[in-house]
Amino acid sequence: MFATTTRIGSRTMGRVYLAGPMATRTYGECVDWRDKMRELCETHIRFLSPLRGLEYFMDAEELPLEVEGDVMNEGAAIISKCRMDVRRADAVVAYFPDGNERTSVGSMVELGWADMLQKPIIIIRSDEEKAHAHPFVEHLAGWTVQSVGEAAAILNVLFDEV
Repeated sequence: MFATTTRIGSRTMGRVYLAGPMATRTYGECVDWRDKMRELCETHIRFLSPLRGLEYFMDAEELPLEVEGDVMNEGAAIISKCRMDVRRADAVVAYFPDGNERTSVGSMVELGWADMLQKPIIIIRSDEEKAHAHPFVEHLAGWTVQSVGEAAAILNVLFDEV
């Protein structure tokens, strides 16, 4: 098992995996909420993103499910990278924006891994978002909130010690 937390003064350094739909979305759509999370969280929280290594898609109309010929972004490699990240994370945040046309299968698997590893899970999802409205999603999460700001506030409390 990975040892992930370190102490910095009165705070615990933590790692948070940021899950969410990527297929059929632009790189910018996938990065925007993750950047906002980084801005709103304390500096002792580090983030793990499945988008690393996909910067060359910044100008693409949508992200592909996998990239044939890219050793880091083909089928099994994607799964290995994401599984490793969920294992070494101390918590998982999954963002499901409105307008999803289909369920994000990868995010669902990541939530299953996180639950099996007993990681705290935060879901960001509005009441209008229907693609991920399912008892498994709703009941695996310790928290379900409607904004990135609310999720960041929870993380700031989780990784602060008095």
